[in-house]
Amino acid sequence: MRSSLLALSSIILFTSSITAQSASTVQPTTCITPQFSASGDQYWKNITLKLTNNCTVPVDFENTSLSFKNKAALNTTFWGEFSPLPYPDNNLNISSQQQGDGTYLATLTMHFPTNQGVSTKLPIGKSIQIKYGVNSDTHIEGTTSVYVNAPIDTTGSIVLKNATPKPSDVTQNYALVHVTMNGQKINDVQLPWNSSTTLNSLAPGTYNLAADTITNNSGGSYQGTATPTTVTVTAKHQSNATISYAVVQQTGKVAINLQNLPNELVGYTSQPTVVVSDNQSGSSISQSLSWNSTTTVSQLKVGSSYKFSTGAISYNGYNCNPTFNPTQLTAATTAPSTKLSFQCVQVAQNTVSLNVTGAPASLSSLHVTLTPNNNSCYARSILSCHIFKLLPSNLVRSKNQFVLNSKVI
Repeated sequence: MRSSLLALSSIILFTSSITAQSASTVQPTTCITPQFSASGDQYWKNITLKLTNNCTVPVDFENTSLSFKNKAALNTTFWGEFSPLPYPDNNLNISSQQQGDGTYLATLTMHFPTNQGVSTKLPIGKSIQIKYGVNSDTHIEGTTSVYVNAPIDTTGSIVLKNATPKPSDVTQNYALVHVTMNGQKINDVQLPWNSSTTLNSLAPGTYNLAADTITNNSGGSYQGTATPTTVTVTAKHQSNATISYAVVQQTGKVAINLQNLPNELVGYTSQPTVVVSDNQSGSSISQSLSWNSTTTVSQLKVGSSYKFSTGAISYNGYNCNPTFNPTQLTAATTAPSTKLSFQCVQVAQNTVSLNVTGAPASLSSLHVTLTPNNNSCYARSILSCHIFKLLPSNLVRSKNQFVLNSKVI
């Protein structure tokens, strides 16, 4: 009887000591035995941390944290096999902080939900497994400490605010923000425009923020800035950072030299318009040119290659085709130049015969416009596209095709 009472007393004292940890300085539960193992090859390791209850009573894992030392920074996510416990419902992240001896203290927390009808107490002799992947296994044996009933709010949070409304020339619906610690990725956050999001369950430490540059529909860009770029997270504390975007002023240029007005185009008063297109993004800029002058096209991306195009000119019985030399340029702060010239060829002309018969008595006249099948109009006398005033009729096809009232005849 005395030995039974002593055993019962020991169990009560042990259980009380576990419960009391949250009321005073949290101490590790030494009868939870950790065991590391690794599998994989020289390029990638799958690490398993097995936790076994070697205590004399079931241990409640509802709020559990653990730490161990690592030779290198360790910031990653984890998963595991937690049966007979329910699966944790918090963010499963491992983060690390550099220590004075050059090692890194890795920490993680787990919260096991109590509303799923499954006990959060790990029976005597049972185990759970925590798993994560790394390039190499650098944990330091014998440094693992497990804390049960440790409050989950020993972590902190960061509120990220995107202060910029969505630009009208951007299709992407979010800004991509990189969160790192000790040079390792913690999270890549898709932060919607003009909104905020909270990163919870972050281990205390210093986090770095960086926002991606976003390209607009014209090949330009918006530069993201994080303020501050470094955020310190402390337990039970919320830190704040703001992401903002501004247009990046492009400094690239190209120059286009346009020849004199060709003799064949005497009387032509229009100016050629050149489309300057980015070979990579497909974005383009239209630029009007003046004859016998050089025009600089600015606001281009330095280092990007641009090609040029413009339409042929049909005038006064001539068809003038454009040529660029060179055909493309790389934009720079000092504008490289291309020359635009036109080679004109006289267009062969034929006679068109129209036979007009059977006009209704109520129709006094009919206007007919003959347009070549390339939709170009050659000025002849005072007529444009050869406008004739005719009686209604049936038309006789000539050797060339012409468009009449939007129909080929």
